[in-house]
Amino acid sequence: MKKFKYLFIILPILLLVLLVGGYFITSGKLKSGNAGSDKETAETVTDADTEDIAEAIPEPEPEPEPEPEPEPPFEEYDIHLMMVGDNLYHKWVIKSGEQEDGSRNYDHEFAGILDLLAISDIKMINQETPFGGNDREFVSYPTFNTPTEVGDAIAKAKFNVMLAATNHATDMGQSGLFNFYNFMHDNHPEVLIAGIHGENITSTLPHTVVGDEAVNIVLESDGTASDITPEELEFSSVCNDKYDYSRIGLIKIKDVTFAILNYTYGNNTEIYPSWQEGHLDFLCTWDPNTRYINFTELNPQVLEDIKLAKTVADVVVVCPHWGVEYTTVPTEYQKSWAKQITEAGADVIIGAHPHVPEPVEWITADNGNECLCYYSLGNFVSTQNQQIEVLLEGLAWVSFHVTENGVEIIREDSGIVPMVNHYTWPLMYRKTYLLEDYNADLAAQHGVASWGGFALSYDKLNERASAIFGDMILTRDQIFAQYDAAERQALIDGYNDYYANYGNAETGGTESSDDTSVESTNAVNN
Repeated sequence: MKKFKYLFIILPILLLVLLVGGYFITSGKLKSGNAGSDKETAETVTDADTEDIAEAIPEPEPEPEPEPEPEPPFEEYDIHLMMVGDNLYHKWVIKSGEQEDGSRNYDHEFAGILDLLAISDIKMINQETPFGGNDREFVSYPTFNTPTEVGDAIAKAKFNVMLAATNHATDMGQSGLFNFYNFMHDNHPEVLIAGIHGENITSTLPHTVVGDEAVNIVLESDGTASDITPEELEFSSVCNDKYDYSRIGLIKIKDVTFAILNYTYGNNTEIYPSWQEGHLDFLCTWDPNTRYINFTELNPQVLEDIKLAKTVADVVVVCPHWGVEYTTVPTEYQKSWAKQITEAGADVIIGAHPHVPEPVEWITADNGNECLCYYSLGNFVSTQNQQIEVLLEGLAWVSFHVTENGVEIIREDSGIVPMVNHYTWPLMYRKTYLLEDYNADLAAQHGVASWGGFALSYDKLNERASAIFGDMILTRDQIFAQYDAAERQALIDGYNDYYANYGNAETGGTESSDDTSVESTNAVNN
C-alpha cells in the first residue's frame, strides 16, 4: 500500500514534466541535441508554408520612371553683318601710312568706324587693289600694288571677310595674284579670302577660316559621311564629292553658317586668260576658244554655286564686282543679274566697283525668293576727285534674327550708313567719317577743292545721300538701339581691350603704333 502511495505522488510530477517539455519542443524554445533532426524539421516547415507566406507578402510597387529633363527653351538671338566698299589705294593713301622710322601702318583707315566694327559679327571689306608683293614698287592707277601692311590693318580691325575678286586683282600678274592670296592665307588665316585662290588648288571643298568662326566640313561619298557621329553631323556642313564647292567660302556665327561668294565682271582686259581660271572667280561668260569675255551675260556657274551654297549654309551672301563706274543708278544688267541671283537663292547681294554709291532695295524673284540688294557701296578709301559721289559712300548693315525655326533678315534694322572719304591738300588721305560725324568745317578743308576743282558742300553730301539711299539710311543710334546697352558696352570694351593688346603673344599680329579706341575715335569724330 505504501508503494502505491509513492506512485501516486511521482506520476503527476512525471506527467507535468512531459507536458512542459512538449511545450518547449513544439514552440521551438528548446532545441534538440540532434542537429540533423532540427534541420529536417525546419525544412519541412519552410516547404509547407512557402506558398502561404508568398501570398501573404504583397508585391513591391514598381519604381516610377524618372521624368525626362525638359529641354531648355531656345534662346533667340541676333547676328549683325557690316561691309564697307572699295579699299582703293592710290599713292596718297599709301603715303598716309608711312611712319618716320620707314615702317608702314594703316590703322587710321578704320578709326571712324571702330564702334561699329566692335559690335558687328561679320565684318567685310572689298580690297580693290592687290597685295602684289612688298618687293615690288608700290604703284596706283592704272595698275595697282598695295603694301601688305594694309592686310595687317584689316586683320587687326577684326574684319573676318576680305573680298578680292576685282578688276585689279591681276594687276601684278600671276605671281602678284598668288602673293595677294598667300599673304592673307599664311599670315591671317582668321580672315576669309573670297574670290581669288592660290596656286595649289587641289580641294573641291569650301574654304573657311580658323578659330571659333570655322565651319566643320564633312565630305560624303555616295550619300554617306564617314567617321563622324550623328551629333557631330548636326553641326557640320556636309559636302558631296560629286560637286565643286571651291568658290564658296563659309564662316560660322554661333549656330548659323554663312556662305560668301565673290565674282568680278572682268580683269581690265577683254580676255580671260586660261591661267586665271580657277584662281579668279568670274561673273561673266567667256568664249572657251578665244577666251574673249562676254560682259553682257551672267556666268551660269554663279547660279550653280549659289544653289550649291544653299545646301551647306543657312545664309548666302553674294558679292558681285559689277556695274558702270561713276554711275549712281544700277544698269539693266545689274538689275537682271540681281534678280537671277535672288531666284537662285541668295539672301543678300552687296556690290562693288562703280566707285560711287548706288541704291539699296529689296528684290523679289519670280519664284518668290527675296533678297536685300546693295548695288554699290562706293569707295571706302581713295583720293578720287571726279565728282561729289566718289567722296560719299555707304556702310552696309544687315541684322538677322535667329529662332529655333531658322534665320531671317530684320528689315527695319537693316540698311545703309552714309559715310564720307576725307583727304586734305597737299594731297593726303586722312580718315573716313560717318556722315553724321562730319560737318561743314571739315567739308571746307577737304582737298578736293584743289585736287578736283570743286568745293565740297556738307549740305550737298546730305542731299545726295538722301537721294540715293532714301529710307534705307541708318544712324549710329539706330544701330546701337538694336543692342541691350550693357551688352553693347561689353562688346566695345572687349574690342578696345583686344585692340590695345594686339601684337602680344595672345593675339598675334603686328603691334600698333597708336592707342586708337572706340571712345577716343568718337571724341575725334565729334
